[in-house]
Amino acid sequence: MKSGGMPSSHTALVMGLTTAVAVEHGTSSTVFAICLVLSAIIMYDATGVRLHAGRQATVLNIIIAEMPPDHPVQDGGRLRDSLGHTPIQVAVGALVGMAVGFFVQSMYMLGRAVDGENGGAGGAGGSFASQAAAAAAAAMGSSGGGSLGPPSSA
Repeated sequence: MKSGGMPSSHTALVMGLTTAVAVEHGTSSTVFAICLVLSAIIMYDATGVRLHAGRQATVLNIIIAEMPPDHPVQDGGRLRDSLGHTPIQVAVGALVGMAVGFFVQSMYMLGRAVDGENGGAGGAGGSFASQAAAAAAAAMGSSGGGSLGPPSSA
């Protein structure tokens, strides 16, 4: 794994969270404002600080390559120079994150609506979340009734 590249996964993650919070709580909520500020800081860092640190590493690599082979700096190897993202990479990450966040939150809300129609018991249909939990429990080989919660004291 390495940092940098298309799209910005950090941006996609925080924008997915921000979008899901906007769908769930609305854009007037305090939690949305916190997520939006966090997203702005992450995107600024990706295109500003980390991108410029990567450009500085490129220049330092050129300088190090011009030093004599027996110089102590040569022992450290090349500096990583793909640290940040271009504005386009961050924009694509933001779009991917918003699409995924909207989709996942919509599926969650749809699952809650279906769960509510079934009386909240999970029933045959169950919610998206309860179906996902049951699938995860089955994948892990759980035979404890498909619940990922704390064990019952029966």
